[in-house]
Amino acid sequence: RRAIYPTSTVVAHVASIMGWVSAMAGLLWTLTPSFMLLALAVVCGWCLFPSFWDKTLRTFCQPLGPVLFQGPFADAKNGGAAPMWRNSVHFPLGHLKLLGDDPLQFARNELSAKGSTRGTRRATTFWSMHRPVMWVTDPELAKLVLSPKVTIQQTNRNIGKSIPIWGRLFGDSLFMVSGDVWKRQHRIAARSFGSASTAAFLPTVATLAERFVANLVPPGLASATDEPVVLRPATTFGPLALEIICSIAFGLNDEADVLARIGELTHVVFDGIQSQGPRMMIPGYLRLPTATNRAMLRAIDELHAICGSLVHRYRDHGNKRSNTTPCLLAVLCDAADGEDKLSVTEVVHNVFAFMAAGMDTTSTTLAHLVCCLASHPTVQDRLFAELGQFATHADMLKESTYLPAVIKEVLRLFPALIGVAPRVALQDMDLDGIRVQKGQSITIATLVMQRSAAVWGPTAQEFNPDRHLKNADGHTNDDPGIAFVGGNYDFTAFGGGVRPCIGRHLSLMELKVATSLLVQRYRFVHLPTTSLGPYREHACTGPLPQLKVAASFELGVHVRNH
Repeated sequence: RRAIYPTSTVVAHVASIMGWVSAMAGLLWTLTPSFMLLALAVVCGWCLFPSFWDKTLRTFCQPLGPVLFQGPFADAKNGGAAPMWRNSVHFPLGHLKLLGDDPLQFARNELSAKGSTRGTRRATTFWSMHRPVMWVTDPELAKLVLSPKVTIQQTNRNIGKSIPIWGRLFGDSLFMVSGDVWKRQHRIAARSFGSASTAAFLPTVATLAERFVANLVPPGLASATDEPVVLRPATTFGPLALEIICSIAFGLNDEADVLARIGELTHVVFDGIQSQGPRMMIPGYLRLPTATNRAMLRAIDELHAICGSLVHRYRDHGNKRSNTTPCLLAVLCDAADGEDKLSVTEVVHNVFAFMAAGMDTTSTTLAHLVCCLASHPTVQDRLFAELGQFATHADMLKESTYLPAVIKEVLRLFPALIGVAPRVALQDMDLDGIRVQKGQSITIATLVMQRSAAVWGPTAQEFNPDRHLKNADGHTNDDPGIAFVGGNYDFTAFGGGVRPCIGRHLSLMELKVATSLLVQRYRFVHLPTTSLGPYREHACTGPLPQLKVAASFELGVHVRNH
């Protein structure tokens, strides 16, 4: 039955619609054409059919679920790839909403899917908005994806388009580029990020970590027998990681005001990313003139300008600088492959990529680590006993065995990033029986694979550092060289293959030094009101693609009696 409207009502509706369209057209004129057309369609649809549009937004994906979420990848060896679970899709973000809100539940859903526990499910389709992404959950398939043939020759990285704010901040860095551009930068700068270069930063890391740990709980405020001091891990370790990475990146110990400004601007950028969540991945969202977006973009521009001026100053004056503190910026400025050096822009972008890789991994992992120690007091006691044997930080880094095992187990269950940076197929290809079409994205589902019983056995969900101290025969392995990259590709918290995380050496040094100081001075406990999940897990959240301790989660801290 048609509804008949008076002429005046029709005119009013038309005028209202035209007003909306005109206003939005003017606002969106500076945006990309595709986003402008989409926004205009949304506005017109909402004005003409508000109730229908609201219902469509709520239910669009449900009737199409059985078709959409079968995924485009066919596994010939296993009779077809099992479909992704479909009970947590949200329009228009696909699976991004649950993955950002509750990553551990996302992993549990995926691990409970058909074929996961038996190891027959090697890959699945994850929906990032309208884009299907192949998520690899099998170590052998991960090894193939991370190989030089696939990583360098058959795929490239498209992170700047998937996460535009990263593209703006990291631009032409090793982390972002592909192909010949990556090969050239890698030849020039790879040694700058290696373990030998990182060793020069140990005095800076130790000094700043000792000062931070000493002031974490003011003297006299708490002891081993008093009520514990309440600590929020999610926000506790960020200042330490930021101070360390800024000092290492720029070496501006004699220019505290510049270093402080860099820290303030970095906070603006990363706090903005945290507050926006998965919306940052919507095409064109970063172009919207919101206060947060404008603040982030201004901060990035100023960060690049400050770093660029420091590069020019260093290259103009070189060793004549008054400050001779080792810093990454100087190492990158001096790096060369014959006569070929990094441009000013490439140095700037690589400095900030290194900062992000080292800073976020360190602060996030420390937060997860103290939560795990509180849940497992026997592990905490054993770690305390081992760390008391070393006279110096250098001895601890060289000889400790249980500490790296604990850190690796924390990173296994709570990787700072839920997946390896995605690759985009440059051609149709076959990955061990799985057909991938040109333009499809491929990534390693780190969070899922590292919790898979098919990969790690029936205790995969349990926190057990001893699993990393056993060799293939099950005997204790006292070799402190626990591998964090490579191996059999069942652990990809730092990526793997030819393009592992560039900040892993610094991050591991920071984690070991900070953990050693924290455990020897404090004891971490859960509060009586603490609510824990399965396997005594703490609450986790995003933003994508990160895995962080929930901001509201609290721990208790006791000062040890020495």
